[in-house]
Amino acid sequence: MTPSTSASADAPDPRRTAYDESFPAPAKAAIVGVGLLGGSIGLALRRRWPEIEVWGTSRNEARRRLAVETGCVTRAVADPAAACRDADLVFVCTPVGKIAQHCTALAAACPSRTLLTDVGSTKRQLVAQIEQDPRAAAMFVGSHPIAGGERTGPGHARADLFQGKRVVVTPTAQTDPARLRQAVALWQTLGSEVLQMSPETHDRLLAGISHATHFASCAVASILRPDELPLVGSGWRDTTRVAAGDPQMWNDIAMQNAGPISQRLGDVREALDRLIAAIDSGDSAALLQLLTEAQTLRKSLPAASAEHAPRSGHPENVSAARTDPAPGD
Repeated sequence: MTPSTSASADAPDPRRTAYDESFPAPAKAAIVGVGLLGGSIGLALRRRWPEIEVWGTSRNEARRRLAVETGCVTRAVADPAAACRDADLVFVCTPVGKIAQHCTALAAACPSRTLLTDVGSTKRQLVAQIEQDPRAAAMFVGSHPIAGGERTGPGHARADLFQGKRVVVTPTAQTDPARLRQAVALWQTLGSEVLQMSPETHDRLLAGISHATHFASCAVASILRPDELPLVGSGWRDTTRVAAGDPQMWNDIAMQNAGPISQRLGDVREALDRLIAAIDSGDSAALLQLLTEAQTLRKSLPAASAEHAPRSGHPENVSAARTDPAPGD
């Protein structure tokens, strides 16, 4: 049976489920791709369980050294399979285009008890690919922490990065219920509020609030003319801030979630067409209505609580959150 996307009488609310102490404290975790998120996971795990062994991987020797020096991991290696041997927990924190490949390859190196998860910001396509491999499917629970920052790498990792942040887990009919409970409990133990939804629902919602938003910001940034540069102020910077994200990462996201992103960008185009029509025709009443509707919707959002408020250098906006390490991880 496909897990519900919301709490029900026979499915405990993931936001209320306490960590199940019957799960033994993990002895070893592996983090494939020790960037900002991977490094922060390592720090959070070591804060929760000081005795845990945390192995990290990167192809970059300098990054491996930094991951150990900053305490993100206890040991760093180049070979992901070596890191995952005997691991109780495996976090795949690579670019979204490589997550499925890593999960299916690493499942063979992991013991059968391993909880295998990821931090990717798309889900439908990669989950479907992983579930083609029975061993990987038995271990895997998709995860997407809505957390991150524009500064990248293990040098900017924080043990409290997930504190008070939302993590979406994306079970399917093939997800092992015990693994799902463990994944929910694990993210809660790291301080997160956990939401459940299907991979398809996740990608549809993220297309609107994150992915299309990013590409719309890129479109605004791309029309800047040289003679306008001296007049750039905070409004332009705020509107285009997320366009500073890594182009390869966002290319991968678009390829993984093309349909929903294209549909929501079409909605943006229609909204722009309505604004252009009102301006071109001099219809002040229509323009004022469109602006007022947008203002009302924006103001209807609940104010960020202290718990969810962005910290300096780590904006909460999911579109700005870098969930993938730099190439070479």
